[in-house]
Amino acid sequence: MPDFFQNGVVATLHDLGRRPTEDLEQDLKGWSTTCPMTLVLPCLVDELDA
Repeated sequence: MPDFFQNGVVATLHDLGRRPTEDLEQDLKGWSTTCPMTLVLPCLVDELDA
């Protein structure tokens, strides 16, 4: 169970290593014109101080 509540759709990207980075970047740029997006990087508070 996650420790946050999210309204709406939450998408994830899978199999990132199977496609060239350039292809993924082009897809994200194309989607960003119609769908706002945010990158969420999970980390611990201790990792932010390092």
